[in-house]
Amino acid sequence: MLLVVSFLVGCVQLDSPKVKYIDYSINRITTDGVEVNFYFDVTNKNPVTLDVANYSYNVYINNKKIITQTGSGFSLDANATKRITLPVFIRYEGVFGAALSLIESIVRGEKEMDYRIDGTISAGAMGLTASSPINASGKIKIPTNIQIK
Repeated sequence: MLLVVSFLVGCVQLDSPKVKYIDYSINRITTDGVEVNFYFDVTNKNPVTLDVANYSYNVYINNKKIITQTGSGFSLDANATKRITLPVFIRYEGVFGAALSLIESIVRGEKEMDYRIDGTISAGAMGLTASSPINASGKIKIPTNIQIK
């Protein structure tokens, strides 16, 4: 019996989960920064449930790496799509290098900043593992209620 199971597992190939960027929302704004939620749909086209071993991603603002995060601990049902949220807290100092740069951006009238997310998600079943990229890019509005005193 073990020989038959080993043979079947050897013949099975998992399709990598497909990750599609959906949208972002600004969750909250503080005097230190902005909390942004990025939403992705992760699709499992396999006939078996996949367990996400881990995912990791880097967030870039204006082409500067702001944060590296990892996560784990969810499953993807067979032939289903699941929405995941990647919460990111973007510190003003981290984005602009210093508070002076933020002030200069506001004075110049800039209303948006570029963002990019790059990462990978790894999932598996029956001892097999598959990985897929996580990618998104676009612009985030600079909050207008920042007061310079």
